[in-house]
Amino acid sequence: MNTLRIPLSSIPDDGLTIDATADAEAMCGANLPDAAVTPVRVRGHLTQLSARAYLFRGRITGAYKRPCDRCLVETESPFDIEVACNLEQGVTPAECEVWRTKEGRSGDAAEDVFCVEGGEIDLTPCICEEILLAAPTKSLCREDCAGLCPRCGANLNVEPCTCGVNNTNENRGLAGLADMFPDLRPDTSEE
Repeated sequence: MNTLRIPLSSIPDDGLTIDATADAEAMCGANLPDAAVTPVRVRGHLTQLSARAYLFRGRITGAYKRPCDRCLVETESPFDIEVACNLEQGVTPAECEVWRTKEGRSGDAAEDVFCVEGGEIDLTPCICEEILLAAPTKSLCREDCAGLCPRCGANLNVEPCTCGVNNTNENRGLAGLADMFPDLRPDTSEE
C-alpha cells in the first residue's frame, strides 16, 4: 500500500495529519540522476481549501547518498525540506489550469499545482519534485577533503602520496595553464 495516496473521503473537515516513510528511489525511479536517496520521512498536514483545492504543508527528511566529488568515498548528505503542495481536483493538468483561471488566481505557473485525479490524492509527484530540486550539485565527505592524487590515485585524506606529485597540501588548480600560455606569465624577475 502506498502511504502517500490518500482517498479524498478520508480527509476530515479539520484536515489529515500525514506521517509516512517511503522509498524515494521506488517513488521517483529514474528521475534521481547521479544520487541515491535513503528512505524519506514525510510529515505534515493535508487540508481541503475548497471543493476542488487541497494544500499539503510539511517536511521531507532523508539523505542523498553519492560519492564525494573529490575522493570518491561514499558519503551521505542529509536533507530537511519544507514543502507546500497545492493540489487541485481535475482530470488533467490542462483542466487544473482552466479552473485556476476561472477562480481569478494569478502568478501561479501550471507546475505549481499538482492535479488530483479520481477519488484520491497522490503526494508522490510533489515529494519527488522537492527531492530532485533540493539535490546538491556538489557532494563532499568533508569540507577540507584533499581528494585523490592525479597521478597515483591515492586518497590524500587517508595516506600521503608517494609518487611525488602531491608532496604538499597545496592545490595547484589551473597552474598547468601557465605552460600553455607563456606570454601571459607574470614577470618574476627582480630589477
